[in-house]
Amino acid sequence: MMLELTSEEAELVRQLLSQAVRDLGPEIHHTSSRQYRNELENRRERLERLLARLGEDAITASS
Repeated sequence: MMLELTSEEAELVRQLLSQAVRDLGPEIHHTSSRQYRNELENRRERLERLLARLGEDAITASS
């Protein structure tokens, strides 16, 4: 799937992903359920991978 974003849209998505990653930290820390903690950690990893890919695309697009 290909999705084209303007630089402003890409920056907004990066900001939203960054905020979501930051918000998961305290939630993971305060969760007592091991299963739910694992789900949250997996979600954070996926968000971080997306964020990294957006950063790579920005570098590629500006080259």
